[in-house]
Amino acid sequence: MVGLTTRVTAQNADRLFELHDVVIDGTDDGPVKFMLSDAAVRTRRTLIYGGVLRLTGQAMRLQPEGPCLRCLFDGPPPQALSCA
Repeated sequence: MVGLTTRVTAQNADRLFELHDVVIDGTDDGPVKFMLSDAAVRTRRTLIYGGVLRLTGQAMRLQPEGPCLRCLFDGPPPQALSCA
């Protein structure tokens, strides 16, 4: 059974995404954001993406017909730019 506290991983992301029409990404980790975007593309689900770095932020709605994060960015930001 999948509950509200189920951790999303590369192994279960597609199954979790298929349970919903829209997924909201509230993570603070570049590689995880790309993993979620990839799952949204595979399952054809809308992904609401948000990101903040210092005083700059962005939010996007990534729809099944594209583009995805890999279309917009070369890859996750360097770990040095992480908020951690």
